[in-house]
Amino acid sequence: MEEIQALDVTIGQIADQVALRYKVASESLYRKRSIHAEARSVLIELCRVHISKKMSISSIGDQLGGISISAVGQNTKRLSGKMAHDFGLQKRYSAIEKALHSL
Repeated sequence: MEEIQALDVTIGQIADQVALRYKVASESLYRKRSIHAEARSVLIELCRVHISKKMSISSIGDQLGGISISAVGQNTKRLSGKMAHDFGLQKRYSAIEKALHSL
């Protein structure tokens, strides 16, 4: 995943956009063992990309169900690998990015 310009958005706004695209309740994305694993993974990555300039990764992890800094990094690696082979995931991720830019 390429680095892009951080946006002035909140975790809640990102969660709402991810939930809208994946048609799930945004509250379910904050659970550590969410049944919506792909959507949660996208949420974590978008928060890392767009919020880590104004909030520590540790704080982001705390708000996303108490995940560690290393778990956020591991999520980035896994999601990047999946996106390399899954065009549908790439398309969903890009659509959410575009929606965040219009907020």
